[in-house]
Amino acid sequence: MGLLAYLKTQFVVHLLIGFVFVVSGLLINLAQLCTLALWPLSKQLYRRLNCRLAYSLWSRECPVGRAGGGRWAGRARGGSSSSQRGR
Repeated sequence: MGLLAYLKTQFVVHLLIGFVFVVSGLLINLAQLCTLALWPLSKQLYRRLNCRLAYSLWSRECPVGRAGGGRWAGRARGGSSSSQRGR
């Protein structure tokens, strides 16, 4: 069994990844909250920073959707849909 397959079976690894995911999201949201102080000074700078922070927040979701193997994961990678499986 390879190292990656072994790590996928360990609950502690899943717990650590989930913890890092949640904490990084909270830190990004805290940074977004701190940018509110820029709103009265420079709305353009506020919007630029907030846009970058929102992008970084949503870019964390992409690997989760691809690796999760959820309902839509096959379609995102060009897999067959449920209507084509019966053929």
